Amino acid sequence: MRHNGNRFRVSSSDCFCAFPVRWFARFDQGTRNAAASTAETLLLERLRDVLTESDALIVSDYGCGSITTGVIAMLAASAPKRTIPLMADGRDLERTGGGDTFVAAFTLALAAGTDTPEAAELAAAAAAVVATKDRTAACTAHELHEAIADSEKRIADVNELRERVSSTRARGQRLVFTNGCFDILHRGHVTLLNRAKALGDVLIVGVNSDDSVHRFKGRNRSINALDDRLKVLAALSYVDYVVAVDADSPRELIRAVQPDIYVKGGDYTRETLPEAPLIESLGGAVCILPYLEERSTTGIIARIRGVV
Repeated sequence: MRHNGNRFRVSSSDCFCAFPVRWFARFDQGTRNAAASTAETLLLERLRDVLTESDALIVSDYGCGSITTGVIAMLAASAPKRTIPLMADGRDLERTGGGDTFVAAFTLALAAGTDTPEAAELAAAAAAVVATKDRTAACTAHELHEAIADSEKRIADVNELRERVSSTRARGQRLVFTNGCFDILHRGHVTLLNRAKALGDVLIVGVNSDDSVHRFKGRNRSINALDDRLKVLAALSYVDYVVAVDADSPRELIRAVQPDIYVKGGDYTRETLPEAPLIESLGGAVCILPYLEERSTTGIIARIRGVV
């Protein structure tokens, strides 16, 4: 049961875990006084029953008084005997982000046999998913899989791109799109991409194919092949999806994405950007972000050749 405004709704299928979980009740109203002795006794009896068949335990009462000294003593004595994960969610009520999701995902991963560093990575990914949603929210198994799988960031074709965009739109998220060669990835690139992601919720990067780079830059470019460039970009946490661009213009991808914001580097202006009219006709906005001074792939290659 989950509280939503003045209503409560039953919920278990939207949990991201891979095996069944117990029903739970959450009440966002109540006192912060310690539970009465009769309530504490009933809670202790119920906990003893639950602990015999539980694979993990999270202790969190949102500072509302149900975790008494008696409850703490019983949990401290019981959980270690069964060698199950026992987590305490030290919640700060003045702050309501993805902390509870982090604790839940971390505990679940440990209960499933994952080691601590990997459990922490899964938990951070789950918390990042819910942080993009409004109000109380959950991270589904599909969303978590998308968040942690590098291969899932690489989109094969326009049809798959449309599917990803559709699910993103359904979540009410803002789409940011940019494109380029991204040949030798350097600080200027990552700064641009980081700033681009900050403008919305999901960042899609179109990457020029090897043939496309040849047409733009000459036969001695690219230095890194398309597969390598896609892999490196997909490894950046603030890049959500990467897709190859074989045409001389990303217009087909722009029509598929219909981005809220189209980002390009500072060597363009609104007037010199060929795609600007298309973006605006689709209801999007063009954002020109400044490049860092003396940060370019061409400059790096020139310096390397000078040294060699």
